[in-house]
Amino acid sequence: MGEATYYCKIKYNSEAERDEGYKFVKSFFSEGVKAEDYWQSNRNIEDGEMFWEEFSNRFPLVKEYLDKFIEPPNHNNGLAGFLDFGDSDFDDRLQFVDNEIRYDAYVWHFAKWDGMLAFVDDKTGSDSDWVSDEYLNPFDSF
Repeated sequence: MGEATYYCKIKYNSEAERDEGYKFVKSFFSEGVKAEDYWQSNRNIEDGEMFWEEFSNRFPLVKEYLDKFIEPPNHNNGLAGFLDFGDSDFDDRLQFVDNEIRYDAYVWHFAKWDGMLAFVDDKTGSDSDWVSDEYLNPFDSF
């Protein structure tokens, strides 16, 4: 299928802002992990309206993110790449380094983190960026 490790830095102006932003990030990522599980289990439902109604009720933050950054997708394949938040152990992978939250996850190698992190930036005032290990060359670091 093709996986890669994605890394992100969510940067704040102070540790206090980072601590406040963490509350949102933890909530959003937790909901995102559950939303992907729900989608994978229910993507073949024929009634798209029923899918989206239940999805919106269960995952309001993720639905808000999707509405803001992508066109209304087909609920079967249209969400591919947009719900790759990582695994249920995501909280163990969130690390604080000075004013930053750092996170890495083993996800589908076509995961789309631009919108996910733009949503975090919009909600928390952070400045985020990400990279995939597919784009890193270890020989460039020495």
